[in-house]
Amino acid sequence: MRSNLLHLFLLPYLSGLSCQLIKIFNHWIMRKRFRLTLKNLLELGGLPSAHSAATITLTTLIAIYYGVASPLFIISLFLSIFIMGEAFVVRGVISRHSELIKKLAEINPQKELALYNLPGTIGHTPMEVIIGVIFGVFFALAFV
Repeated sequence: MRSNLLHLFLLPYLSGLSCQLIKIFNHWIMRKRFRLTLKNLLELGGLPSAHSAATITLTTLIAIYYGVASPLFIISLFLSIFIMGEAFVVRGVISRHSELIKKLAEINPQKELALYNLPGTIGHTPMEVIIGVIFGVFFALAFV
């Protein structure tokens, strides 16, 4: 039982961290620049979705240890779907607004707009969320 609780606590975090490391390597391959910094590890958006992977890792582990009829599984599944929706819809809108504000700042460089150093990618595409889900399931299964 103690091992199960340790898995439930640590593996979702490790799953999310693994996704962040994959994003750094994706960035390295695509842009031919390797930068392993704390900022890169905490960056939002990109492939795969660390939020999706971490929540689905937890949901998969709960399904394995307690069953899909467990109230814990239902709660975890609900929260996972909620978080994935937030990562896709809400943060996607914020990402698009961020891009528009950057374009406005380039066209009309007012001090109010120029003060903001907005990130480019905040949200996720549906494919990034789906790949995060697949990664999370396989990550959980690999350690059980």
